[in-house]
This record gives sequence, structure tokens and C-alpha cells, in this order.
Amino acid sequence: MKKIKGILPYVLTILILAALISGLLVTAGRWDWIEFWIFLGTYLTVFISWALYLKLKRPELLQERATAFNKGKKWDRILIGFYWVAILVFLFTAALDAGRYQNFVTPIPIKVISLLLVVAGYALGFWSGIANEYLSSFVRIQKDRGHQVSKAGPYRFIRHPMYAGDILSYPFVALFLNSLWALIPAAVIIMLFTLRTYLEDNTLQRELDGYLEYTKQVKYRLVPYVW
Repeated sequence: MKKIKGILPYVLTILILAALISGLLVTAGRWDWIEFWIFLGTYLTVFISWALYLKLKRPELLQERATAFNKGKKWDRILIGFYWVAILVFLFTAALDAGRYQNFVTPIPIKVISLLLVVAGYALGFWSGIANEYLSSFVRIQKDRGHQVSKAGPYRFIRHPMYAGDILSYPFVALFLNSLWALIPAAVIIMLFTLRTYLEDNTLQRELDGYLEYTKQVKYRLVPYVW
């Protein structure tokens, strides 16, 4: 019974993902949306690699990310709710625009650059997870895990590199998928991440020992020499 309960989240994730993919393809009205399949393959490669890394190298972080919802800040749970709604709007807008109506086709050179930047954003997020053993899925001070300030890897340059990777990827996913309309929800997602960065950074400065001193060493939250 315990083993069955352990695999239920993975089975549920697969079922939700399958339903989402089916819904997107029905919305797009076509199965030969090559850019979508390339993007999906790229995303699943990163997602599965990340899950395997956590399972093998950081099981305690995997457990933290799976159980953090009820422990996180209330404002963060609200923001994440808006974030997931924005993601759905983003994906289904792209499906309608690029799949069904095909209003725009991104030039090949820009499409290649866009895919490379999407991969770069995902790689930055992956690097952040390797460097930060306290990278929870919700904002909270993990006193039960001996929470400390992470200063390794990309945290030497910016204070919230995972968010920076996400912000980098979304507009270029839209361009790679041939959708200009999807840039609108992408902009909303970027604003949500920027707000989350601001609120999380303030929380860490107030509540996490050593973080205020860290902000004097690493001055920028998301973009070096900008903010």
C-alpha cells in the first residue's frame, strides 16, 4: 500500500499531462504541429531529468517540493494560482493562434535562436536546483531543514536564478511555437514572476539569517547590473 501511495503523484502527473496535451492538440486542430512536439520533447527531457536528479541526489528536496503547499506563505499560494491560470491561457492561446489559425510563422533563424534561449532558461533553472538544496516550490523559511543562504552556482551572480530562467524562456517559447498572441500571457507570467521575486526577496531579508548580508554581496535579483 505504501509503494502504491508513493507512485500515485507520478501517475496523476502523467494523466494530467496527457489530458493537457490532448486538449492543446484538439484546440490547435492539427497533429502535425512540429514546433509543439519539439517543445514538448525538450520540456519533458528537462522535467524527467530534474525529477530523476532529485530522486537520486536530493530526495529530501523532492519531498520538500511535494509537500510545501500548506507550509508556504499565503500570498505565494495565491500568486502560484494566478501563475497556473496564466500558463494555461498561454498554452491554449498559442494552440489557437499557431495551430488552428496560423497567423504568423517565425523566421527559421529566430526560431532556432528562440529554442536555444528556451533551453538556456531551463538549464539555468536546473543549475539553480543543483546549487540550492532549499529550493522549495513555495516561499517558506525551512527551519525544519536547517535553511541556509545559498551562494553557490548561479547564486553568485543573481539572487533568484530559477525565476530568471523562467522569465527568459516564456517569450521565446511563444516565438518558437509561431505565436505572437501568446506573448501577451507570457508578459503576464513575467510580471507575476517579477512580483514573486520582489515579495520573496523581502521575506528572505526579514526572516532568513544571513540573507540581508548576502544581498550586499550579490546586489541583483534577476538581471545583473539591472535589478
